[in-house]
Formats: sequence, structure tokens, C-alpha cells
Amino acid sequence: MYMVNLLPWRLHRQRQRNRFWGGVTLATALVLLLMTLLCRHRIQTEQRIVHLRQDADATLLAALNQRHAERMQAQQHLQQQVKREQQRAATREWQRVLTRVAEQMPDGAWLTQLHYQPGELTQPGKLTLAGIATSLAALSRLDGALSQIPGFHPGTAGATTRDAQGRWQFQQPLIQDAAHAALP
Repeated sequence: MYMVNLLPWRLHRQRQRNRFWGGVTLATALVLLLMTLLCRHRIQTEQRIVHLRQDADATLLAALNQRHAERMQAQQHLQQQVKREQQRAATREWQRVLTRVAEQMPDGAWLTQLHYQPGELTQPGKLTLAGIATSLAALSRLDGALSQIPGFHPGTAGATTRDAQGRWQFQQPLIQDAAHAALP
């Protein structure tokens, strides 16, 4: 019988298996490491994208807020301009009315006081003229002249009295027509 020593062959085969499985283990470890690094890189990239989006959103929101504030300021400015223009128009209307009153004043009569009471929802506005007339004829011409003022019609006259110098003191209300209501 022959004796065959299989130990070197077994040793060689065992080394081959160890190298193979060592390579498989090393390759698996390298693949796992590579996968881990790729996942970590992907997560970092996504986090950067999220941060960039948040920064862009914050910048956009700030720009929108600023634009909104500018628009609100422009709207307020426009409303103020409209209000000023309405006040100017009302002032021009009152200037026209008061000029007309001055033109209609007869000789021998003059005003000492003007008082305007704004109207309410159901009540028209009232302009009360107080003044002095040197004669009853001037007072009578004043009543006729005040009826010619557009936008107003004469109301019930107040008390007419004589002062110490013999002049006639009068109060005459003018009732504002609803169609010509002007702001004071």
C-alpha cells in the first residue's frame, strides 16, 4: 500500500478557500463602505438642497413682504392724494359759494359771522349768516339775493333786532341742497 501525503494539497486548497472568502468578505466590506459613503453623500446633498430651498424661500418671503409693504404704502399714499383732492374740490366749492354770497350782498349790508353746521343722514347742512344792515331795504334786498345762491335755499330767518346805533342785526340760515352738499 501506498501512503499518500495529502496535507500539502489540503493546505493549498485551504489557502485558496481562505483567499476566496477573504476576497468576498473584503469586497462585501468595500461595497458596504462604498454604499455607506454614497448614502451619506446623498443625505448631505439633500440637506444642502433643503437648506438652499429654505434660504431661497426666506429670501423670497422677505422680498414679498417688502413688496407688500411698498404696495400698502403706495396705496395709502394714493388714498391720501384722493382725500387731499376731495378736500381741495370741497374747498373750491366753498370758495365758489362764499364768493357768490359776497357778490350777492347788497350795499348797506355786511356779514359779521358765518357758521356752518354739517348735515346728517336725514338733515341737510346749514350755513348761518349773521350780519348788520343799515336799513330795512338793504335787509329786504339781502333776502332776495340769498335765494339766488346755487346749492342753497333760504331757511326761516332768525331774529332781526336793532342795535344801539340803529342798525339792523340779522341771522339768515341757508339750507344746503342734498345734490350740492359740499364738505366744509
